[in-house]
Amino acid sequence: MLGTGSQAKNLQLGGAGGGISTFAGVIANHPSPTAPGTVPNSERKTANGTTLTLGSVEGISVGATITGSILAAGTTITAINPLTRVVTLSQGYTGGNNSNFNVGVIFTIPNVINSVSLTKSGTGTWVVSGNNTYTGPTLVSAGALRAEHANTLGATTTGTLVSGGATLQLQGGISYASEALTLTNSTLNTAILQNVSGNNTWNGAITT
Repeated sequence: MLGTGSQAKNLQLGGAGGGISTFAGVIANHPSPTAPGTVPNSERKTANGTTLTLGSVEGISVGATITGSILAAGTTITAINPLTRVVTLSQGYTGGNNSNFNVGVIFTIPNVINSVSLTKSGTGTWVVSGNNTYTGPTLVSAGALRAEHANTLGATTTGTLVSGGATLQLQGGISYASEALTLTNSTLNTAILQNVSGNNTWNGAITT
């Protein structure tokens, strides 16, 4: 499932039993909410329009400060329509001529986190084979996560953690991206790194 709000999003792969499920798509971060915005035609020639259509509203919350070349200092977002990507502003645009209200103005909303993390839960096995680009951490908390692409586990900067009793499986004769791997053993359960088939290479540091 994907979370909402201004925190990092989490994609959770769950399920119980001994079955194997496969996800072959690409897991990526949400679009940045600083994508170009559009001033509605009805407000483009006025100095008091109070709505914008943004390229994305993922991670934005009511009360967030928004800046841009046509916005007055201290402007905040007072309402968000996630379906239309329209946000309502606390005050109108600055200026008053049409040139100030061009389509494609870049707006910035500070402190928005649009990264995605991946969690494997439940007792089943998930096979993930996409060339993933998400930048959040990867957590294998239960069952098994089978990585069948060099970049299955996303960006290498945040690392992968396997909890006690869970398994990270390698398969396909792959040289995996250089990513830190932490195997967190508990008193009763051991975190497992398992070679399922092929001559696989884990290039990052492994901590137990």
